[in-house]
Amino acid sequence: MQELLARGRTVRMVSRSGTMAETPAGVEVIAGNLYDPTFVRRVAQGASAAYQCAQPHFHEWPQKFPPLQAAILEGLTGTSTRLVIAENLYAYGDTDGRPLTEDLPYTAHTRKGKVRAAMSQAALAEMARLLLPGGRLVLFVPNRGYPFETHGVYWRGRYRFGNIPLVNYLPRRWRDRLAPHVRVYSSVDLRRLVAGLPLHPVTTAIIFGAYDNIIARRPRLGRAMRAALQAFERSPLRCLGLSHVWVLERI
Repeated sequence: MQELLARGRTVRMVSRSGTMAETPAGVEVIAGNLYDPTFVRRVAQGASAAYQCAQPHFHEWPQKFPPLQAAILEGLTGTSTRLVIAENLYAYGDTDGRPLTEDLPYTAHTRKGKVRAAMSQAALAEMARLLLPGGRLVLFVPNRGYPFETHGVYWRGRYRFGNIPLVNYLPRRWRDRLAPHVRVYSSVDLRRLVAGLPLHPVTTAIIFGAYDNIIARRPRLGRAMRAALQAFERSPLRCLGLSHVWVLERI
């Protein structure tokens, strides 16, 4: 809210009570029920963006949080209002001290974490549903063919950070026991992921990294390494690349 006000935006806050302890200038506070899609549509009329930060009490998450998000998504469907969903860290689970980044997979182990993970996956499915025909979605995920697991592994109950070789080539059951915190995908996995969704692959590519961390330490070696590996993207050796990049078009 403060950031929006600082940018000169007009802000409308919605809550059940319609009250705030201190209402800043430029903020309109409205009472309403966000479980009602009709109310959501009405209150968002004319808004350029809607920031979904509402949530039920913690102990009510499994019963009340998914329908809250579903009502908001339904209410904004077909409008020009951009929806921004405020996430938290529950869905990532316990990383054993490893830094949290947006490319981590959802490995929730708590009840609230599993709720948030399912809600995030539902939101992605909704993206596909809401895309207009011809609209496009970019999917960027780790490649199982990469020779190193760059997110470390768990060994004998302890997390080992580093680039661990050949982990992704193990049978899936063994691989996932060593790296339960990271999902990797083959091309077959991605086809299964989008199966049943109204999406058509426009571009499917496997790419290598930018290796900026190596370039920062040893510029000449790093640039040569990047040029050589990125050249593999135009050869059969692209199967060894770091990540899949798929562009999917709404049918």
